[in-house]
Amino acid sequence: MGLSKQTFTYKTVNHADLLIDVYDQPSIKPKPSIMWLHGGALILGSREMLSEEQAAFYLDAGYTLFAPDYRLAPETKLPEIISDLQTAYAWIQKHRSEETWG
Repeated sequence: MGLSKQTFTYKTVNHADLLIDVYDQPSIKPKPSIMWLHGGALILGSREMLSEEQAAFYLDAGYTLFAPDYRLAPETKLPEIISDLQTAYAWIQKHRSEETWG
């Protein structure tokens, strides 16, 4: 199975884009979604930590997968990090119905 991945900007803060990767198998409809958050204790990491094998596992199980970046501590305080993740979730909810995912 080939991975289908698209990258979008879900939020812009201080002239910096926060990106989200969307992995999907367009032939399978409808399907549930997973918002995958990278590890790193909120101080390091990125959406690019998601391995192809892990993405393929979720896609093969019938999910659409969303992997957002978010601002990191200590430069960013926890309420702002939570705001980034809430915005990513709202973006997913809005675009799941508008796009071909899910």
